[in-house]
Amino acid sequence: MKVNIVTEGSWIKRFWSDKIIEYNQSPIEYSLSYVPIQDADVNFYICYNVFLPFGKTKALDVGYVTHIHANDPIAHSRDIGMDFNKFRLMDGWVHQSQRSLKQFLGMGFPAEKNFNLTSAVETHKFIPTITIGIFQNGEVVGKGLFFMKELVEQYDLTNFKFIFCGKGWEQVTQIMDKKGIRYETHTYTQKQYHDVEHKVLYERINYLLVPSLWEGGPVAPQEAMACGIPIISSDVGFIPEFNVEHMFPAGNVGALIEILKNIENNILKTRSKVIDMSYTNYSNKLYTILKQIKGE
Repeated sequence: MKVNIVTEGSWIKRFWSDKIIEYNQSPIEYSLSYVPIQDADVNFYICYNVFLPFGKTKALDVGYVTHIHANDPIAHSRDIGMDFNKFRLMDGWVHQSQRSLKQFLGMGFPAEKNFNLTSAVETHKFIPTITIGIFQNGEVVGKGLFFMKELVEQYDLTNFKFIFCGKGWEQVTQIMDKKGIRYETHTYTQKQYHDVEHKVLYERINYLLVPSLWEGGPVAPQEAMACGIPIISSDVGFIPEFNVEHMFPAGNVGALIEILKNIENNILKTRSKVIDMSYTNYSNKLYTILKQIKGE
């Protein structure tokens, strides 16, 4: 099936057009132009209003409908000197959302020629990033140095990134390097710490983790809570007094892993809503839709 994508100068429309062609693995043979062509099987207009200056061709003319201007598109079109009913000359309409699909059906466009196909995204280029901050030194056993080594060795932290604010975590970060776990480290002088130069790091984390085996406080959870950041902490020091969001027995790696799994699962549940919306899948679904419009 020869499908000519008719696009225009808008960056997002041209971006979509290029990516549809780049990732195509369907039986569609794409071409791309700023005008419709007569010898294509289908002229696919991104967006559907690109059709207006040209009118009907010998090919099937199918529009991709992103949205409709105004609640009353026919009246709105008349106000701006455009005849909305000219779109009825097209052979089919593919809608980015159920909203515009329902609007078209409400205006009497034939149901058998209207389809919903949400725009695609390069899902493989976007990965979840749950950023965990550890704002304490790791030089001593009590701060959780070996505990963190166990965590990194036992759990797949692909979807996590760690920000260490403090020194002495090299034994942990060496393992992270080998396993490809994302992290960054920051150290501050005593003066810098008292001048709270580290405060900007709080703006970059989703959770503060306290991996300590014993503590007097520590101070970092108070700073994080002052920023409204949720806490993941071992049961040490005054932590229970703050009724933090996630607390686990000190030294219990398995319990921390369960907390991280639950956090990660919520993130992956959100990701699952778009994970199949790749450009490759888009073309495959578009091919099925175009065959239906052709009556095949």
